Amino acid sequence: MTGKSGFFIVCVTAGHFSPAFSAEPLPNDPAFLRGEQWYLDDPSVGINVREAWGISTGSPSVVIGVLGSGVLGAHPELQGRLLPGYDMLGALAPVPLSGQENMPADPCQLLGRSDCLFMHTGDGDGRDPDASDPGSLLPDLPGVQRVGWQGTGVAGLIGARSDNGAGVSGINWRSGLLPVRVAGMGIAIESDVIDGLRWAAGLPVAGLPVNPHPANVIQLPAGFGIACSPALQAAISETLARSQVRAIIAPAGDDNSDAVQSWPGGCKDVISVAAIGRDGNRAPYSNWGTTVTLGAPGGLARNNPAPGTTIRHFARLSNCSSGAPALTAAQCGEPDSHPGNPYPLDDAEGGLYSSAMATGTVSLMLSVNPALTPSEVKTLLIGSARPFPANSDCRGPKVCGAGLLDAGKAVRLAADKARRGDN
Repeated sequence: MTGKSGFFIVCVTAGHFSPAFSAEPLPNDPAFLRGEQWYLDDPSVGINVREAWGISTGSPSVVIGVLGSGVLGAHPELQGRLLPGYDMLGALAPVPLSGQENMPADPCQLLGRSDCLFMHTGDGDGRDPDASDPGSLLPDLPGVQRVGWQGTGVAGLIGARSDNGAGVSGINWRSGLLPVRVAGMGIAIESDVIDGLRWAAGLPVAGLPVNPHPANVIQLPAGFGIACSPALQAAISETLARSQVRAIIAPAGDDNSDAVQSWPGGCKDVISVAAIGRDGNRAPYSNWGTTVTLGAPGGLARNNPAPGTTIRHFARLSNCSSGAPALTAAQCGEPDSHPGNPYPLDDAEGGLYSSAMATGTVSLMLSVNPALTPSEVKTLLIGSARPFPANSDCRGPKVCGAGLLDAGKAVRLAADKARRGDN
């Protein structure tokens, strides 16, 4: 079964400072100026990031862990933004794919392979310090969604190069992005996610070097419609108790069901984010329920947005190839549609991107107040959330959390707390 994530999940088991508030900056990145990043500043459901930017655009001392499909390290919008990451795939025996829901046949057999190791890792090797996304060799199969450079899209939403006259504007312009590859070619194994979480946090993982750049906030990958496992819950609890990680953030899930049955968004102590459409309603695919912390834009809408706001999806970083990454426009499947640029923008949709907005926001909060505790981060996010629009179905029985993510107010509350010295 897949949702907007495109992943199959196989369960294998302090100091203070006073920031200077300034005028809200207006980045010159084309996607922002064209309104293709409406989630940043839409007056109804946007995350109010420009107010946050007037306080901080990020701190180099904050590290943002991004667990997912890996990143395109050659992407121009990620240059100078990435810290050395790790590829967690390949430690286990090959994973049989036949028998998974919606899989008509074993893709390894369809490609003439005798095992699934290459199909799982995508790069044919084991764990190594290369968190690159090698792309997908999965054939087009009914019911199977390609990951589609998802890790690159998430990393760019959180922290793409900004105010550089190109591409998109990241939420955080200065903090380092730590990519950890835990999802292969449409597949994620729970033990890889757990080890990736621990490694990103600077905790020991058998057989791996210690991460020299421990994360302060961690973005988990999109998941699956099963309850949080004891193993993952234990890893989350240990990470928050024994490391400098101040928040672990996950999508509530994209199965249109109760988020308590969502892995990893239903786990205790994660910040779980539901996807909201531009019309202010819960996105039709988004999970809901009492375990959801808050909502943020996720693309798509039940109804037409207000006049003048016709763009329902939003832009994200991508690559022109659906297989191995293209490094030049000539390598694109349709090079004429990508003149001189193998890195076009693509449409984003799904709760994973909603949760990434919260991750970017928390990174700005920690940039102005690194002494925040995990409970304080969550309390400030909830306390700063804006009410859902009056006619939103999120005000009904299918709960979308405390309200809409408001980065500006959250960062301001974090900065005020630092200035008062009451951490």
